[in-house]
Amino acid sequence: MSDQRVITIYSTKGGMKEITTIATTWGELKPEIKKAGYDLANLAATCGTTRNSLDRDDAILQTGDYTIFLRPVKTKSGALTADSKRADVNAVVKEMNEKYGQPFKDHLNSKGNWTRITTPEVVELINSFKPSGKNVGNVVKDVADSKKSSDKPAVAKTEKVKAKEVGNSNDAFAEAREVLEDAGLSSEALAEKSNADEEAARLREKEEKLAREFDNL
Repeated sequence: MSDQRVITIYSTKGGMKEITTIATTWGELKPEIKKAGYDLANLAATCGTTRNSLDRDDAILQTGDYTIFLRPVKTKSGALTADSKRADVNAVVKEMNEKYGQPFKDHLNSKGNWTRITTPEVVELINSFKPSGKNVGNVVKDVADSKKSSDKPAVAKTEKVKAKEVGNSNDAFAEAREVLEDAGLSSEALAEKSNADEEAARLREKEEKLAREFDNL
């Protein structure tokens, strides 16, 4: 289908996944991202090319293949998730109302009166709020005046682990090829295995590149 394109999702929580989709708005894409295993109630989305946040369901997605980064949002007691207690969510709403005023109130009520929607929906609105000049991932953290995020060391550590896994995988591929050749399997089988190896290598290289880009957001 000509309208299909590949949108790559990257997060330190959930890794990298490629989604083939015909979605044209953020609201249409969100269910596909959730189906892929990402908890959007606890993650703020950023377009990889423009660095713009995706916080409204009617936001138009750019055309062609591109990347969306999902960054955890922190609160004074850790991540505000869909499982958070309503009282805790209400406390954060009160603090953010006092700090950001009408822009935050308008955003919070963009789906209707926020007191009449579910807690996970309120959490998603809180996490997606972006005041002028601030990154989405820092909003709730600013309200709580918490410590600087330790995401960068975590990403660096993740890259080291991935590099080790890549080395082990390459050794395993070489051993598998020797087994196939010793077994006298057909050239077609060897070619199929080679294609699978190349695809796995492509995805590893892409994920490592996105990890570095994520670190520089």
